[in-house]
Amino acid sequence: MNSPQRKGKINFKEKRSEFVGLLFPLSSLDQFQPLLKSQKKQHPKARHICWAYRINETESIVEHSSDAGEPGGTAGLPILNQLLKIEGMNVALFVIRYFGGIKLGKRGLMNAYGKAAELVIQSVSFRPWIPIMPLIIKADIKYYSDIVQVISKFEGQIRKDFSGETLNDGSFGQVEIKKASANNTKEGSRSW
Repeated sequence: MNSPQRKGKINFKEKRSEFVGLLFPLSSLDQFQPLLKSQKKQHPKARHICWAYRINETESIVEHSSDAGEPGGTAGLPILNQLLKIEGMNVALFVIRYFGGIKLGKRGLMNAYGKAAELVIQSVSFRPWIPIMPLIIKADIKYYSDIVQVISKFEGQIRKDFSGETLNDGSFGQVEIKKASANNTKEGSRSW
């Protein structure tokens, strides 16, 4: 699976209709609705704002698409299929259509929306997506430096550090570690 490294944007015309393809990295499903509202606000004269997304939410893949008023299966599904083709993950893709006065027909719509999605995907670099495993580490503070070294070795990040606080459960922080790193090696594992 692959995640985009940055946003992407393309424009192209098909029989006088203008298509704008926009791609956004997502880190959570909560980010999608504000993006959709933003696109509607930025493109008030657009006839259709069609979209698809794929995201990992609590270790399951959530994917959805919308034809946004186009005939069923002619816009959202071709966009989603392009994301599936590249195994896109944690990504939202919008294709915005400004109607040019000429109807494209169902096959024409499917081709145009699919082409816009493909073009915007090609405009962006992707990197392999590695799931992240959140952890809460509970240990005596005297092991703090050892724990930080192990976290670093597994390409982890300390998200919340409670080392300066007195906590009843003995935890010192919330950590996220790439699952591939944690699963591929047992070296450096330690019990505190």
